Amino acid sequence: MVGATQTIRESIYGLAGDDTMAFYRGTYTGRANTGDPDFSDRFFGGWGDDRLTNLVINWFDETDYEAYAPVSYDGGPGTDTITFDIAMSLRAFTALSLGRFETITHDVEIREFVISATAQATHTTVLNVNGNGENESVKLSFMGEGSVNAIFRMANGDDRVEYFADQDVSAELRVFTGNGNDTVIINATQVHNSNTEGTWIGTGRGSDTIVLEGMHREVVYASDGNDHIYLLTGNFAENPDTVFTGAGRDRVYVELDQYSQLATIKWFSAREDTIVFDRNDPRLPEVVFDAADWQTGEEANLYMNNATGELFYGENLMIDFNGPTNLTAANFVADDWDYWV
Repeated sequence: MVGATQTIRESIYGLAGDDTMAFYRGTYTGRANTGDPDFSDRFFGGWGDDRLTNLVINWFDETDYEAYAPVSYDGGPGTDTITFDIAMSLRAFTALSLGRFETITHDVEIREFVISATAQATHTTVLNVNGNGENESVKLSFMGEGSVNAIFRMANGDDRVEYFADQDVSAELRVFTGNGNDTVIINATQVHNSNTEGTWIGTGRGSDTIVLEGMHREVVYASDGNDHIYLLTGNFAENPDTVFTGAGRDRVYVELDQYSQLATIKWFSAREDTIVFDRNDPRLPEVVFDAADWQTGEEANLYMNNATGELFYGENLMIDFNGPTNLTAANFVADDWDYWV
């Protein structure tokens, strides 16, 4: 970490590695700020994947929107990031336009927004997050207790959307990404009703990565491109996800689950698409296509019933392919999982 100080118009340089540089926001004693932020500093990343941090914004303070416009950051070679930390207590309706936050940047590939929001127990709140057409990363976390509707409209670019929430936050999410190689990660959340479609994700053209960790029903429309879709355990048995694979060679990563149906997969192509299991899971058996082998196995095994289009793990229906299929062993592979990269 390389941090600026109260000295006016400093030039802060990164080293040869992946450096994190911190903007100077003043001197704090406890929670009291005894100095003014220094907007005159200049930051130079150098070689490596560098990051400029400590740009903190109070969303309901109008003066914060353009306050960082004079700050200069030259990322240099590598994949460089500028991070804005935004705190907000949600009103009935809040619109967040990512294009409102400006700095003087050169060779900075990613604009990251870390949003900490507090839900309200007295009413349902709506949060609209609108992208700006750059490579943008939004990490949204909800604290407190209450109901929230969050809508992400990301423009073209290689975008990333991550969602987290406290246990007492009930949420319905809509995520729209434009063209680009996008990543969407939905972590465990609550919804108003277990039968509600809690999350709807629609991706544009590009090789996208979609990770579904939530316990409620999530609906995914993967558009053109070689997409990677992760179906992680945790769904209630009556609440499977619905995944529409689009054109391209899609890979659907499936975590073994003996207790609940993970998903219904529609438009799965036996010629183009693949089911991927975690090669590091010690429970992983081979997929069998003969019911006799499935029923006589001493341990839980994977059984693909092509006549009904159903994939079982042990006695549990894990994946429904929405009708008869003609899948073969070539459609099932074991590989490493790397969605967190």
